[in-house]
Amino acid sequence: MLRYVRFHTMLPGRVYRAAAVALFALSTAFAQEALNWSVSTIAGSAPSTGSADGAGNNARFFNPRGIAIDANGIAYVADTFNHTIRSISPAGVVTTLAGAAGQSGSADGVGANARFNSPAGVALDGQGNLYVADTLNQTIRKIDAAGNVSTLAGSPGVEGSDDGAGSAARFSQPVGLAVDTDGSIYVADSGNSTIRKISSTGAVTTIAGAATEAGHDDGASASARFDHPYGVAVDAAHNVLVADTFNHTVRRIAPDGSVITLAGSAQNSGSADGAGSSARFFGPSDLAADSSGNIYVTSTGNSLIRKISGGVVSTIAGSPGSSGSADGLGALAYFNSPQGLGVGPGNDVYVTDTLNSTVRKLVYAPGPTTPPPAGGPGAGRLINLSVRSRAGSGDQTLIAGFIIAGAGTKPVMVRGTGATLTNFGIGGVLADPMLTLFNASSDPISSNDSWNASPNQTAIALARGNKLGDFTIASPDAILFASLSPGPYTAQVTASTGANGVALVEVFDTDTTPPGTPGFDAQPRLVNLSARTQVGTGENVLIAGFVINGTTPKRLMIRGTGPTLKNFGVGSVLADPQLQLYAGNTVLAQNDNWQDAANVAEIVQVNGNKLGDFTLDPKDAVLVVTLPPGTYTAQISGVNDTTGVALIEVNDLQ
Repeated sequence: MLRYVRFHTMLPGRVYRAAAVALFALSTAFAQEALNWSVSTIAGSAPSTGSADGAGNNARFFNPRGIAIDANGIAYVADTFNHTIRSISPAGVVTTLAGAAGQSGSADGVGANARFNSPAGVALDGQGNLYVADTLNQTIRKIDAAGNVSTLAGSPGVEGSDDGAGSAARFSQPVGLAVDTDGSIYVADSGNSTIRKISSTGAVTTIAGAATEAGHDDGASASARFDHPYGVAVDAAHNVLVADTFNHTVRRIAPDGSVITLAGSAQNSGSADGAGSSARFFGPSDLAADSSGNIYVTSTGNSLIRKISGGVVSTIAGSPGSSGSADGLGALAYFNSPQGLGVGPGNDVYVTDTLNSTVRKLVYAPGPTTPPPAGGPGAGRLINLSVRSRAGSGDQTLIAGFIIAGAGTKPVMVRGTGATLTNFGIGGVLADPMLTLFNASSDPISSNDSWNASPNQTAIALARGNKLGDFTIASPDAILFASLSPGPYTAQVTASTGANGVALVEVFDTDTTPPGTPGFDAQPRLVNLSARTQVGTGENVLIAGFVINGTTPKRLMIRGTGPTLKNFGVGSVLADPQLQLYAGNTVLAQNDNWQDAANVAEIVQVNGNKLGDFTLDPKDAVLVVTLPPGTYTAQISGVNDTTGVALIEVNDLQ
């Protein structure tokens, strides 16, 4: 199965360079992990706020925070700005369990007769009781299975840090809650920078930290320090896990009270994946552990969902530094300050996407890390991927993403061609292209301005002669030769000097091993090309070329998206893209609106099973085709010669 990644050129110009390589800031292993998670919205409709009950996107929330999921898959949500507690059935139907929308207060009672004041955290015990951190009331509330709301600990409106039983205890802006199997309730008492415990008898004690003494020290319970922790969870070993929000770390309190930092570095924010203190978070708000001991964290400040497994932090959804609201696979999904997090049956992860006022669900759907051989000896495979468009500097940078799948290394040549295009009758070319190749960690592997100044001239000359035909290449054009490991890459073409113009970026598989040779099918291969750029008219339409070698056909999905890009914050999109597939000058297939395709059912299935089931706009164009070995071009233009930004993708489905 294709492990699909779309390279990320979908954000406004001021963050263009960072956005272009946002997905590739992950290592190959971390990128693979993100590809295994599919994100969907189960309730609410971004960015609409409200309090309506109903099914799916007909329901409305107002900055929800805490979430807990019971054994039947029912989610309970602290709908903070509505001052209510909501429930979501497995079918996505939302109802108000307790409180009255827009009416804050601190009344006990049944259902709508109860009142809360900005509830932020919820947790369930084994008997079906729901506990609520009623943040601005400074209390912990309980909702029993019959819907009766009572105050378990704290005194409404009275802030403090006193330990004690029931109403004698005091809290300061309690946020996160967790319940252990023995019935003990743990509280992230944010304003006091402490972690509190409520025993099964109702006695409140401070188990770690010191009231009003913020810090980041590890150590024994009384000497440890936290800085406004927002989230707590309990794992199977009865460790209390803490999202230490202002410290940007994840902490652990052992049963003996000792505190250590599991991941992140105190007071150092960021989004880096990695082991232990090399990882970075930005304002982690909540966390939960699954049945296998993995820990999931909402990194609220950079709108990411993270996973800690074996001490190693990876990003499973969201794109660093990019907020929005989009469903999809891994880094294709966008969040806006997600806060609450819970793990449900089957280890599905539920998230309150707070500033989007929605509830999201992450489902783990792993595929093989290495795609299986694509059909045995002689099987077709992509050996050349290319995109032609206008290129320049800044927003006019031409960026092509490509993916190598398999094991071992793949020799490739990457070309950034401008001046040579005049030999083919193309006008307005980019006179002096600069080519830079970035790896999966967004580090530049190499760059070239003029190919005849490259230190790899021998390898380039050999590749040109054996694979590409020895036609004359103008000296200002750029060429790179590299042996690359499997993973995602980006090739960027910019204007070295002068004005922008038409340019061609190409990626060639320079391996000369013939198909059918023993071991050929186990070699790494090119599996994806994607590019986003401005689509014009005439010579400025968006054209992607690809070559299939071997002796057997290849199954591909080709997408031309314009309107869907608005979901990712892209402006001035191509309102109605049309997609045409050519072999030479012959049109093999074309599509204007994908829902009008003859094989629309297959497109829906492939889009969901292979590439991430995000919503395509009806005016986007899609082709799913089986092609024999040969040379092809896919072209995107605007209906009625309209112009705008579009994304083209060629995806190997085998």
